[in-house]
Amino acid sequence: MLLNIAILEDDPKQSKELYKLLTTWATCHGHVFHIYQYTNGPSLLRAITQQTFHACFLDIQLNTEDQNAETGMETAVRLRKENYSGDLIFLTAFREYVFEGYNVQAFNFLLKPIDQKILEQVLSALILKYSPECYILKNKQQIQALPYSKILAICADKHDIILMTKTESFTDHAGIQEIAAHLPDIFVQCHRSCIVNLSHITKIDGNTIYLSNKTTQTISRRYVTNVKTKYIKYITTGGNP
Repeated sequence: MLLNIAILEDDPKQSKELYKLLTTWATCHGHVFHIYQYTNGPSLLRAITQQTFHACFLDIQLNTEDQNAETGMETAVRLRKENYSGDLIFLTAFREYVFEGYNVQAFNFLLKPIDQKILEQVLSALILKYSPECYILKNKQQIQALPYSKILAICADKHDIILMTKTESFTDHAGIQEIAAHLPDIFVQCHRSCIVNLSHITKIDGNTIYLSNKTTQTISRRYVTNVKTKYIKYITTGGNP
C-alpha cells in the first residue's frame, strides 16, 4: 500500500531517525511510504495545498528557543481549520499533551524517545484504516473497524461524514472526496455528498436508490449514467463491480 506521510520535526537527527523507522517498517511489510520532511509549521501548511498526506507526524515542541514560533499543536489546529482530514500523530516527551490532541482529532501520540513496538502498532492501524477491507473509526474512547461490506452509504455532513450501517450511524471528521479515493470498487458515488454500496442496493427507480435498510438516496443528474452502469454490471456478473 502507498501512503504519503509528512514529518514536522525541527531536530534533524530525530527527523532522520523517524524517517528510517518508517521506511524500514514499510519495506519489511511490503508497503511504500512517500515521506516529506518539514522543519516548521508554515512550510507544512503550504505543502498541503499541493500534496495529499494520509498522515502527519508532528513534533509538539517546535523551536523551543523561539517563544514566538508556532508549536506543533498550533500547526495541527491550523491544519484542521484548513480542512485537512488526514491523520495527526504527535511526537512529544510530555504526556499532558495527550488531552490537547483530542481537540484536533489526533490519531495517536508517540512519546519520545519513540518506542519501535508502539510505532509499529500505530503504522499497522494506519494501514488497516486505508486498506480495502475496513474503515477505521477513531474517537476519544475507542478505535472501531467498520467492515466495508456492512456500510450502506457514506454521506457528507458539513466537515464530517456519516457512515450508515443497517442498524447504526457513525460520524467521522473527514471529507467525502478524500474518502472516495480510498474506497473499494463496491462503492459508487451517486451525489456530490453521498456514496453508496452496490451490494446494499435493492432497487433503482428513476433517480432514486433503495437500500437494504429501506432508506433511499437520490442520484444527481451528473452521476445517473455511471451509477446505473455499475449497478447493472454488479448484478449481472454475480456481485463483481
